[in-house]
Amino acid sequence: MIKTIASPILESNTSKLMDVFNVLSKSDAMTIFILAKDGLPAETEAPYKIGLTRKQYYTRLKQLVDLALIERKEGIYYHTTLGSLIYNEHVVKLSNALVYDKEMKMIDVLKKSSEFTTDEITKFLSKIAGDRIVTKCEIILSWEKMVEAIINAIAHTEKEVLLSSRFYEERIINAIIERNKVANMDAKVVVDLELFKSYASKWLERIKHDQHVEEREKVATDPWYGSGSKRERKIGSIPFSMVVIDSKICFLEFIDKTNPNEFYGCIMIKDENVAKTARYKFNELWNVAISEEKAKSLINS
Repeated sequence: MIKTIASPILESNTSKLMDVFNVLSKSDAMTIFILAKDGLPAETEAPYKIGLTRKQYYTRLKQLVDLALIERKEGIYYHTTLGSLIYNEHVVKLSNALVYDKEMKMIDVLKKSSEFTTDEITKFLSKIAGDRIVTKCEIILSWEKMVEAIINAIAHTEKEVLLSSRFYEERIINAIIERNKVANMDAKVVVDLELFKSYASKWLERIKHDQHVEEREKVATDPWYGSGSKRERKIGSIPFSMVVIDSKICFLEFIDKTNPNEFYGCIMIKDENVAKTARYKFNELWNVAISEEKAKSLINS
């Protein structure tokens, strides 16, 4: 008898895992799940628009909601955080892998042959692939979807998060703080000077007569204060917001010149060469940015 050793985490989630596999193995449920990525309107005509009967549609919809894979917000079904993670990490990656099904079979044949070493096979693949390696990128025009995508990426950070931002988003800050607690990673943050001045001035006006003004000032001007997270923070002039994660993934902001003070959109790129270039740009901003103390003195003056 073969004795299997399973992860305790896997054992405790087997039932939920099987439920997810069971539902997503149904083509009608997968159709709804994929459509929910960009928002599926909760309208009476929805079943017919996607070629399903009402019974099929509402049965699968309920199953996806019960499994916390999708949720309804203001009349539209979207992926939950879990649903987004499953979609990006499994559905998309599996779909991309199946595109190269034939090539993978060829690799398996080469591996079975005693004529070629693993190193030789790798070099061969590099030569025939050349510049045909596809850069994975996605344009995101929704603030909520961008925040969700960044949080999902931060959750897998291993070494480093670089953030330069013209906007304040507490959920992204909290995601970095939480990841910092479980991973030995560094975080560098460059906050836009105008954002810092606006944020700090608002709070400093409220606390200027407080007897604990010095402590309150730290809390008011630094959302990271007291978190104990391992990070460095400077203030600078930000041309556009960006996030760079482990020099592998980057998020770059689009700016609408007709309304530059509002968020317009961003592009997420999963490519090491692009991410390394973005990291280089971040370090340029970092090197000319000023300390928080100097920024506070500018506000006070």
